[in-house]
Amino acid sequence: MREFWQNLTPWLDTPLLVLGNASVTLRGLVATGFVLVGTWAGARFLRGLVSRSLHRALGMERGPREAVASISYYVAWTVGAIVVLQTAGIDLSSLTVFAGVVGIGFGLGVQNLASNFVSGLVLLFEQTIRVGDYIELEGTAGTVEKISIRSTLLRTVDDTFVILPNQYLIQNQTINWSYGSHEVRVHLEVGVAYGTDPLVLTEALLAAARSEPRVLSFPEPQVWLADFGNNVLNFRLLFWIDRPREAQPIRSALRFQIEREFRHRGIEIPFPQLDVHLHRPPVSKESETTGKGDRLPHLDRLMAPPKTTGLRPGRKSLRELLQRAPYFENCREEELLALVASGYRQNFSAQTYICREGEASETFYIILSGSAEVFLERTQHRIAVLNEGEFFGEMSVLLGLPRTASVKTLEETTVFVLARPHLQRLLENNARLSEEVAQKIAERQQVLQDLGILPDPSDSKEDTTPLEWVRQRLNLIFGLQVGR
Repeated sequence: MREFWQNLTPWLDTPLLVLGNASVTLRGLVATGFVLVGTWAGARFLRGLVSRSLHRALGMERGPREAVASISYYVAWTVGAIVVLQTAGIDLSSLTVFAGVVGIGFGLGVQNLASNFVSGLVLLFEQTIRVGDYIELEGTAGTVEKISIRSTLLRTVDDTFVILPNQYLIQNQTINWSYGSHEVRVHLEVGVAYGTDPLVLTEALLAAARSEPRVLSFPEPQVWLADFGNNVLNFRLLFWIDRPREAQPIRSALRFQIEREFRHRGIEIPFPQLDVHLHRPPVSKESETTGKGDRLPHLDRLMAPPKTTGLRPGRKSLRELLQRAPYFENCREEELLALVASGYRQNFSAQTYICREGEASETFYIILSGSAEVFLERTQHRIAVLNEGEFFGEMSVLLGLPRTASVKTLEETTVFVLARPHLQRLLENNARLSEEVAQKIAERQQVLQDLGILPDPSDSKEDTTPLEWVRQRLNLIFGLQVGR
């Protein structure tokens, strides 16, 4: 072995290439190869170590963690490249002029590569797009899996991978659904036939949104009238989600639910059509006496007015039910729309408590279907039986008092629920409605006295009328300016 090594040594040290004052030998190439392998393994190990350490020690999110790990990886490779050149015996100063000349020509040939390189550094340092973010770019949406120096790897919802040049992300408008807060608002367009009751439609869309568990309750869903189309009224349902990656599945689930709500309420989704208006021809005297003439067949049927959409026959609209409550009987159309947008339907099975005596009062109810009994639990005394269209709980909510009685369903019952924050917002934005509510409550003076709510006039230093007391109470509870 010693003799073999002695014979091999001249071959290992024989110069293969001379670069300036340095000679490239076989021994140097072997050592360089080992250094390259070690650099590659060390850089990969360093990237994994940095990523795990930042996650365990600081709990850093995936995006910035991967960015720091990638930067560490490239720094390790830069240091390794310098070590490789030094190991090969190459004097870096001797390559300065050569590298400059070659660099000019090489730079002209790899402009795109250089642009992607710089764009990759910008993405890594600015952190506007990070690993783990859900982005959308010109119709392509997916999760960022990796950001390298040249390109970004995107995994779509179909589990396919798209390789995007880094400069493409920098130069084009990119939607980052995960930037900042993960809560985003989604728009869903819906078209309905002309003649559809806006209140019925608003309730249907909001009911569909509230039935989907992935739609956030706050901020609340909204319904906008987007446009007047040729054949349809275009409405827009706006709702908030905290899972941007599931935006498309949530839209699909909502469309299914909206279709069921429309079918349940008799709302029509129209298709493009052309209306032809026929004018009735003049009737001759002969046709008036004999009943014969030149009238077109089925003319009466063709000239019949178009059917309007809305609730099916026999069902009361939510507008009618809301206006049964004395507080809302004089509400304008926009006020009723605000009420429908603020409230929601809730179903209760038979023999179920809707509210209990002594509980804090945050909602009041209108019975849409079914029936319920009002009674005092401490004495088991039934006060009343409430049926469709009747309401309860409004006094406690408006005056900030605990429930004075319990309400339990007698059968399967659906109620319309309006919560205190929604009612407060409605009253704050409508001084006229606030005053009407105060007057309606004051008119129930006997009920207030029976409940022991009104103060005893003999104990009051000032002569306060029931209306003034109600105004003061509303101003205190809701922060209003009623009567001022």
